[in-house]
Amino acid sequence: MRAIYAPTGRAREYAALAANLFTGCPNGCLYCYAPGVLRRSREKFHSDVRARPGILEALRRQAPKYAGDRRRVMLCFTCDPFPSCRLAERVTIPALEILQTNSVMANLLTKNPFLATGLLAGAKGLNLQDLRLGVSLSMDVEKSRRRWEPRAESVADRMEAIEVWRRWGGKAWISVEPVIYPLQALHVLRRAGPLVDHVKVGAVSGQGEVFGSFDWTAFYLAARKILITLGASFYLKRDLCLAAGVPADDVHQFGSVQAAARARTEGWCQ
Repeated sequence: MRAIYAPTGRAREYAALAANLFTGCPNGCLYCYAPGVLRRSREKFHSDVRARPGILEALRRQAPKYAGDRRRVMLCFTCDPFPSCRLAERVTIPALEILQTNSVMANLLTKNPFLATGLLAGAKGLNLQDLRLGVSLSMDVEKSRRRWEPRAESVADRMEAIEVWRRWGGKAWISVEPVIYPLQALHVLRRAGPLVDHVKVGAVSGQGEVFGSFDWTAFYLAARKILITLGASFYLKRDLCLAAGVPADDVHQFGSVQAAARARTEGWCQ
């Protein structure tokens, strides 16, 4: 088993290295692309969540090869690294300990950051300042969240978790993708943008599915203006630039050539 791998395609815009710890995800997101990629039914994928067989042993074997590598390992793309308290305690926390023991930096992406911060706070063997906590947050109306992400944490819990993590001195970022409700996504940028260290915005799901026929150019311009006004470090993904009809270059994706250089130096983008 190859535990750590190099993503390709759209995933490459998020991380140069990644590891998927589980075979499913309980969040139940209607837009999730992972069941199709893993060739599992949606019902099975969302209800039968287990650790990938042998994943911790594989990490122990492979992590030393990446010791000191400046590229962070993303947990996870095809699952949530914090699917439940029991699984996270048995798999995610040990996986992070293995990575840190081997001087491998980790980058987390979850829809359950409230659970994550509680478990990470109790993990005595982890250096929290070495972790980056990413929160998937593309809507800010709870009714919308319940429709599209029925078993993930509430918007309020995600926002609170970000604030807690930042108070602890940890680095945090948000992923605003896919954009289903443009006005809600813009509200997320205004609310969460000042709280985090980096923002990524994408138009589509992992398989390229667009969930709206709205004016992408207007959305792109509004999102870029909000983020520049906030002085935020940000990255507007290629699919959003393509939908908006603008070039996918440093100025249009990062705000400026200088901002792009800073984001790459700080390890937020490749």
